[in-house]
Amino acid sequence: LSHLSKLNPSLFPVIFETITPKSFFNVFKEGHARTQQAYITMLNLALRMPYHKLIDQLLSSSLFLPSLMNLLEHQSAIIRGKTLLTFVLLFKLDFRWMSLAQQELKFFNFLDRVQRESNKYFQSCLFCLVDTIIDIVSVIFKTVKDESSKIIKVGDIDFDKDRKDSKFDEILHRTEYKELQGDLTHFVIILDLMNSQIFKSRIISTEFIVTTSKLLEIMQGANFTGSI
Repeated sequence: LSHLSKLNPSLFPVIFETITPKSFFNVFKEGHARTQQAYITMLNLALRMPYHKLIDQLLSSSLFLPSLMNLLEHQSAIIRGKTLLTFVLLFKLDFRWMSLAQQELKFFNFLDRVQRESNKYFQSCLFCLVDTIIDIVSVIFKTVKDESSKIIKVGDIDFDKDRKDSKFDEILHRTEYKELQGDLTHFVIILDLMNSQIFKSRIISTEFIVTTSKLLEIMQGANFTGSI
């Protein structure tokens, strides 16, 4: 199936719907290693050019992220590495997956735990993931700074006006997300990374501290009680 999906990516929706998402993710938890590797390969190929329904299905499934965590604990370094690449693809699609992964899986804590693993393939995948997240940090900062600028310029903003609800809004239920509004919520991802050993030394700089301090001052007006 993975070979067919690679040769013709348009077949993945048919394969996924035929197997059903529930059965697909159950393979990640209980399937044979070769089948698990084939399925995670298919999913990664699909995430390179995702169709809208796939993302909704992934967000709607309570099995998806826990089943990925099962693969991250797999005996096979190849499967573990491919699963890290799944997160690379998810984070590139929408960095809110980062906050969701931390909320549901304590994902950054897991990365701290495995950062010294010696397998070369796994390490290569891990470095790819870390580099991807570091690149995304600048995007998150820009998003939060733009929202902060609106607050400074306009004052109180009705964030709910004309806002389109998304699956992420339904799933993300951390306290910080209830206290912050609009795109300020994404600052929580920065706080998560600052509490992670593998990222702290890579993202903290003088410019980072100055920018973070300014953003925290602004967000005090939003009754934010998060901590660094």
